[in-house]
Amino acid sequence: MDGQSLEQLTGTKAYELFTMYKSQNIHPSKALAKVSQDPSIDDDNLLPGQLNLIRKYVYFGYRPTSYMTPSEQDRFEEWAGRRDYLTSFNFLAAHNGFRKGCIHVLLGYPGQGKSSLIRSIALENSINHNVFILLSEEATTPYSLKINQTASMITHLKKIDEKSLSRIKFATEIVQDFDPKSNFEDFFRMIRDFLIKDEIGLFVYDNFSTGLLSEEFDRQKLAIKRFKEIASELDIPILIAIHPTKSARFQNVYLTNEQVRGNVALATMPEYLYTMNTCEVNGQKKTYLYVDKARYFDQARDCWFELKYQVCDRKGGFYAGDSPVPKEVAIENMKKSRK
Repeated sequence: MDGQSLEQLTGTKAYELFTMYKSQNIHPSKALAKVSQDPSIDDDNLLPGQLNLIRKYVYFGYRPTSYMTPSEQDRFEEWAGRRDYLTSFNFLAAHNGFRKGCIHVLLGYPGQGKSSLIRSIALENSINHNVFILLSEEATTPYSLKINQTASMITHLKKIDEKSLSRIKFATEIVQDFDPKSNFEDFFRMIRDFLIKDEIGLFVYDNFSTGLLSEEFDRQKLAIKRFKEIASELDIPILIAIHPTKSARFQNVYLTNEQVRGNVALATMPEYLYTMNTCEVNGQKKTYLYVDKARYFDQARDCWFELKYQVCDRKGGFYAGDSPVPKEVAIENMKKSRK
């Protein structure tokens, strides 16, 4: 677009107003009406259409060089504005919760709390949706006990009850007679049929990296493709937990999509990718979550959040949300922890 560059547009009064209205959860169309009538934007000297462009950038991450046509942008705006999956986690709320038809990947070292985070996420989603968790390392009975224990500790989600718990379904690879080399497609047909039969609204694959396809690097790309097809066909989000490479600890201070263990498709094909990073600060463990990838939501990407782990007497603990944290603070703490 001719006229001011994106950097110049972010310095306008209109940008400031849209940012304020978004933080107040004012609907984008109402924000446009408010800003267009505000006399303080006269000094911005905007060209026709640039006011709406600023709105779309603030609310949805559109850029002046967007490949989308105006009609495509309108359809995307409707999709992006949907909040089908309410959440207490800011790292998910940054892109309006789980996105239907999309793959979300959670990357983290073993023992850093991926499964604990997944249990909290599953419980809050069980209030409104049926949830299916495919386990690669645990049997269903002990995992069910952990879910119930976590539910008994959570107090910030008032609607979790027996009905919610009944919406969470489990299956484990431990008892599956499955050979990826001989009946690869049967595995995905089985998952698809189960999701349809039980009207699942969120599918979680806990620890794909240690599952039946863990050593099948050549088939992992096709596996992600199959999961994307299922997510798109059934119009549900899929959350997959994976591990980084063994050498990742020696490469970067924090995890990125470049450290994914397995086929590169595990990092490139999903629409959303989050990395969990832990460190110790003054004797206290801190867990940071980095939004490494957020397709269509530019402003959610490259954001950092500190996960809040709440301890409950002898029962253990659970993740009770998160809070934004400056990237510089998170990285500096991780650097100190390494020394």
